[in-house]
Amino acid sequence: MKIQTVELKDVEIVEIDGEFKVVTRNETTVPCYITNYATKMGKDLGLIETSLLQGVFKLKGLMGSGSEANQDVDVNALSEMDELEMQKVVYLGCLGANKDFGDDFDTFLKRYHYSLEETVQLYAELITHLTSANKNNFASNLKKSTKSRSKKK
Repeated sequence: MKIQTVELKDVEIVEIDGEFKVVTRNETTVPCYITNYATKMGKDLGLIETSLLQGVFKLKGLMGSGSEANQDVDVNALSEMDELEMQKVVYLGCLGANKDFGDDFDTFLKRYHYSLEETVQLYAELITHLTSANKNNFASNLKKSTKSRSKKK
């Protein structure tokens, strides 16, 4: 499993010359990886109530059969996904890979500015290794399918 990275930053909207602009500060990149300790902390903190394996199965439902011919995301399965739940798992990955990660979940969310597509891809990368030690290509297939969907818009 490749260790993922998460970019955290403070974002502020400021008015400059009569226009509002986004200003970023305090950008940091942190490693992100789900560990047994992170899973335990997630339960202790009340961030996760069920097994992360349920998330794996929901993600597999997004891809249908997973065949090359079926690269579209299953919209019905997508409705069962919760962005906040995925963000919680990303946070737990940051906790798992950083013993001294000082942000609580609310502070983390204030600094986490990923799109839904980026969150889904990161979430998929983090949890798909839970079902198998060998590479299963699920995360890369999900990444391909979400990229192709965004191009269709």
